[in-house]
Amino acid sequence: MKTTKTIITCIILLMGLLQGPFIYYYCSGFRAMLFLPPYMAVGFALSVYLVIKLRHKESNTPFIRVGCFVGIGLGIAALLSEDLIEYLDWKLRRGTRNEIVEQVKKGSLEGGRLSARYFPPISNGNNYLGVEKSDDKTVSVEFLINAGYLDHYSAFLYTNDPDKIKEIEERIAAGKSEGYNKLDTNWYRVNY
Repeated sequence: MKTTKTIITCIILLMGLLQGPFIYYYCSGFRAMLFLPPYMAVGFALSVYLVIKLRHKESNTPFIRVGCFVGIGLGIAALLSEDLIEYLDWKLRRGTRNEIVEQVKKGSLEGGRLSARYFPPISNGNNYLGVEKSDDKTVSVEFLINAGYLDHYSAFLYTNDPDKIKEIEERIAAGKSEGYNKLDTNWYRVNY
C-alpha cells in the first residue's frame, strides 16, 4: 500500500507541476475541450483516492502526506494562474520574439507555422505566427497566447504601423477593451 501511495503522490506532484505550462502552451480552443476534462478528472480522482487513503496512518510517510497536499495545491494554483505563466512567458522569451521580428523585417521569415525548433512553442496554437507587411515597410507580428475556440484569440503583438498603434492605444486609454495592454515600445498584448 505504501508503494502505491508513493507512486500516486509522485503522479499528483508531476501533474501539479506540469499542469500550468501544459494548459498554457498546448490546450486552447477545441484541444482544451478534448484534453482538459480527462486530465482534470484523473487528477481529481487520484487526489481524492490519496486523501481517503491518508486516513490509514500506518502506511503514511511524510513524503506522502506533504506530497499529496503540495500536489493538490500546485494543481489548483496552476489552474487559476494563467496570467502568471503568460507574464513569465513574455519576460523570459521576449528576446526570442524580438529575433523573430527582426527576421520578419529582413524578409527571411514569413508568417504561418514556424518550425518545431521552439520548445515550448513561441506562439501557442501550433507555433502559428501572424505576419502583416505593407509597402511602406511597416510590419505587424502576432504571437498567439490563446488561440481561442471559435472567433476570439489573444496575442503578443509587435507593430510599427502608426495607424495600428494609434488604434490600440486609443482602446487602452478609453478602457474599452479588456485584455489590451502596452508591454513595451511597439509591443502590445491584444485580445480579439
